[in-house]
Amino acid sequence: VAVITLFVLALLIIVMVKFNEKANPVPSRTSHNTMIEVVWTIAPILILVVIAVPSFRLLFKELDIPQYEMTVKATGFQWYWGYEYTDEDMGGISFDSLIVADA
Repeated sequence: VAVITLFVLALLIIVMVKFNEKANPVPSRTSHNTMIEVVWTIAPILILVVIAVPSFRLLFKELDIPQYEMTVKATGFQWYWGYEYTDEDMGGISFDSLIVADA
């Protein structure tokens, strides 16, 4: 994120220096540039497509739920957590996770 921010800051400074009134006493009278308008419309679309492809791949992998090995029921109480193993072969083990103050 910092690299992108510094890159954008550098571009802004370059544009401010290059296109200020002293460096450009006669401004351009260009009103439309079709190529630039097409590029700044297509470029964000392509960036979003590049980001979307791996995202959708990950979302579809999320639908494949593996077979479980055990079931743990975690219950949140006001100041602690309670855990219970609900599988038949676990024998109904349950315990509470309490915070112990440092001595």
